[in-house]
Amino acid sequence: MRTLLFRYLLLEPVAPLVLALFLFTFVVLSNQMLRAADVIAGAAIPLPLVLQFLACLLPHLLLITMPMACLLGILLAYGRFAEHYEIQAMLAAGVSYRRVVAPAVVLGFGIGLGMFFWLDATIPRAYRLGLSLRQQLLQSLSAVEIQEGTFIDKFPPYVFYAKEFDKEHSRLRGILVYEMKGQEVERLILAPSGEVRFDPSTRTLWMELIAGTIHEPARAGEDFRLAEFGRLTFAFPVQQLVDKLVGRWLERYPGLSRAQLGRYLAGAPPPAGKQGREAWMRLASEYHRRAALPLACGLVALVAAPMGILMGRGRAAVLFIVSVALIALYYILLASGESLAYQGWLPTAVGVWMPNGVLLAAGLLLNSWVARSPGA
Repeated sequence: MRTLLFRYLLLEPVAPLVLALFLFTFVVLSNQMLRAADVIAGAAIPLPLVLQFLACLLPHLLLITMPMACLLGILLAYGRFAEHYEIQAMLAAGVSYRRVVAPAVVLGFGIGLGMFFWLDATIPRAYRLGLSLRQQLLQSLSAVEIQEGTFIDKFPPYVFYAKEFDKEHSRLRGILVYEMKGQEVERLILAPSGEVRFDPSTRTLWMELIAGTIHEPARAGEDFRLAEFGRLTFAFPVQQLVDKLVGRWLERYPGLSRAQLGRYLAGAPPPAGKQGREAWMRLASEYHRRAALPLACGLVALVAAPMGILMGRGRAAVLFIVSVALIALYYILLASGESLAYQGWLPTAVGVWMPNGVLLAAGLLLNSWVARSPGA
């Protein structure tokens, strides 16, 4: 009987937890992709490379969203137990309060422990995949082959066309350049000749048009415009496009396991310079986050179970709002603690672990209160 009850209480939160994990991960992932949407759309990056980039992000995203999912999943499950009077029935049947909340705590800490070891194995692999991805993106974006009689739309909003191309001297003849705005032509540039070259040192594609004209279509209340130019140069910084999408992520998240981070930090005290100290603090913060956030999965379970029991009677909307508020509070405390650590007001360990301490205290107080309430 005890085994069946434990299994029931353990498995019931799994479905809402998985759904919440999918929801939160999708929201955070969408936010990341919106930031890079101009790069992805503007550089015509192949879909397989985009999917690999998402795979690189997943370990770090799950590190953030898993505690959220544990909180919401357990809160909803125990709220439903209370709403259907299952908790009261268990307590009336002689089941102790500790046995009622124990499965939720076991589930939370079990997920946290699994996340700890899984992240330690996958984060270095994701970093290596990111390095490979950056090289593939550079090759993809720099391999712009100019072909005669072919439109090139690799770098929107421009579409290029060259009637003739002398590969030996990298010279173009009969050039048309369409500057697009949505589906309409914003500007048409014509040039009888030009040159194209790729600078491998700066990863920049240069195209120079010679002695051409710029045509702007007539718009409401305006006349057709025509302008002449001697030389007009287009520069497409391929390296910047790639670094905007991948490079910043590689700089932010080191490709080291937690043990490797610990050894590095132990052997390298904080540098004296501001930039060096910030880089060291970023590594120290990452070292503690990889343990603090998985542990938070168990700590939020310690909070979510009694809170669900207290608020579960027909208050699903209230439960959701409270869970969002708790999630926001946790990450506000985490961001504040890290900010104070960066400014030197707190040690890095204190700044990162402070929200976990608040969760632990709140969980113990809530469980003590609910256990002493009538019926528990």
